[in-house]
Amino acid sequence: ALCDTLLAKPPAVLASGKRFFYRQIEKPLHDAYRDAAAVITSHMLGDAALEGVTAFVEKRKPNC
Repeated sequence: ALCDTLLAKPPAVLASGKRFFYRQIEKPLHDAYRDAAAVITSHMLGDAALEGVTAFVEKRKPNC
């Protein structure tokens, strides 16, 4: 079920999240949170997030 959930997500967003995860491991907590905020904001301003929110409002599956 977890694998299916991940496969349903946009590949570019998953790749970016994975890069962030490994990058933040060695950072101090404050820097890791700042980096996380930037990554999340970038994702939320992208086309994939707009499609996801639109699909949710329209009660349909996103077209990713």
